[in-house]
Amino acid sequence: MLCIFWQYIHVWHQHIILTGNEIVDLILALKTDELDYNQIKITCEGSLETFSFMEHVDCCILFSNLIDNAIEANLKLEKGRYITITTNGTNNLLYVEVSNPMEDMANVIET
Repeated sequence: MLCIFWQYIHVWHQHIILTGNEIVDLILALKTDELDYNQIKITCEGSLETFSFMEHVDCCILFSNLIDNAIEANLKLEKGRYITITTNGTNNLLYVEVSNPMEDMANVIET
């Protein structure tokens, strides 16, 4: 029994994404099983350490919603599922980009 527990911890540890923000790290950890089950690869680029100016509840709502929307768009696809979170920021300014494929990418106009 203990051996199975340690195997689970080892597999779970391989999926931990550290963004520099404990709330976002927790959200991503909670979404790991859903992402794995649906074969959605997630990549985080940058750091959210400078994101401490936002209240925890607001941060949780924002990132949960962004990730849930990206998962929903991915589920409409048979293959090529991914989510990329890119961040950049200093002081009280933060740039966050969440990108994922869409069902009908041909009709998307980039602005």
